[in-house]
Amino acid sequence: MDVLKKIAKKCVLGLLILSIEMPCSACFFRSADYVASYDGGKISAEVYKNLQQGVLGPVIRKIAKRDPGLVGRFSAAVQSGCVGEAFGLRVDGKTVESMVAAATKDEAYRFVAVGAFFDMLKLKLPKETLKQVDQMKKQLVDAEKAEAKMKKKQTAREVQRAADERKRWAAQIACVENDAKRDVVFDYYYGDKGKEKPSNKDLRKYFDSNYIKFRCYLFQYTAGGDEEKGVVQKQAEKFLEDAKTLGFEKAVVKEYDSRVAKSGQKSEGKETDEEKVKMVSPVQFASKEELRMDPSLEVIKNTPLNKVASLDVGMAIVVFERMGLTGADFKQRKNGLLHAVKGDEFEERLLKHGKTLGFKFNGKALVECRPSNIDLGGGD
Repeated sequence: MDVLKKIAKKCVLGLLILSIEMPCSACFFRSADYVASYDGGKISAEVYKNLQQGVLGPVIRKIAKRDPGLVGRFSAAVQSGCVGEAFGLRVDGKTVESMVAAATKDEAYRFVAVGAFFDMLKLKLPKETLKQVDQMKKQLVDAEKAEAKMKKKQTAREVQRAADERKRWAAQIACVENDAKRDVVFDYYYGDKGKEKPSNKDLRKYFDSNYIKFRCYLFQYTAGGDEEKGVVQKQAEKFLEDAKTLGFEKAVVKEYDSRVAKSGQKSEGKETDEEKVKMVSPVQFASKEELRMDPSLEVIKNTPLNKVASLDVGMAIVVFERMGLTGADFKQRKNGLLHAVKGDEFEERLLKHGKTLGFKFNGKALVECRPSNIDLGGGD
């Protein structure tokens, strides 16, 4: 089934992006204290580096949509230590480096806008977040005190290393605090009490237009011939009939118990019916993007809600049930749906406001902080 291949590809891409996003320990920008100034403050080089690391994954995902092959070439170049070559690859006439650099600048605008909105709207962080940030700040103060005591006993190199570590830790605190403020500002506009919140009806409508919920049971056959396929087809037809009359879950349990009995294996009797269903036929969700790429998912989407049907995908017959979004599903996914519906609008709001805050970028620092100067851990 194509969807299984997509899951495998997604895992590979996820691992690639994860490896790219890993923070680098050997990357410091020492010749400049800040990368940008704005009304009321500055963005340190270490904070800017964190922002750059944050946008790298989304940029690579966008590239993957336009040119999937380029992601492989990028990864190969990084792994061979040719980071400059990797960032020099082009997509639609733009280098990867220029795309990451532009995205980082925009994220810097948003970073500062978050703080501006947070203060302007007189918002507060949740107690748990404040506790986490305070603990991090205390650790930083302790590190500074320890650093001051050790200064006379350390070499210049050790002092510099400690200072770099302190800057990196301070930047991490700033980013954690900013992320938390970002969520609070988003909730102010679009959360349950938000002034511009979408209705639950609109959120459900978005889900129905962009996702499907389903579960399926696979009856696999090999290329052994029509006889084997015929046997498997009869099994699938029997399961489909049971699913229509008994309900999908009961049909799954019946088929599971039957297969265990035929295999000669003794069931330990510990699995409940619910556990059996979750184990062999878990509920799945698929996005609009996955629907476009997988014809079998499109067939499922076009099936009426709560209906059971079958589909031959080659080497397997899939019996599936198209499912509706339950109240529990909606509650669990509501925050994600809010960000999907209002996320772009919010990001644009931040970007627009950030550009009004008197930004001035430090040209020398930008050169030093360009993406191809970041150590991504490639090579030997």
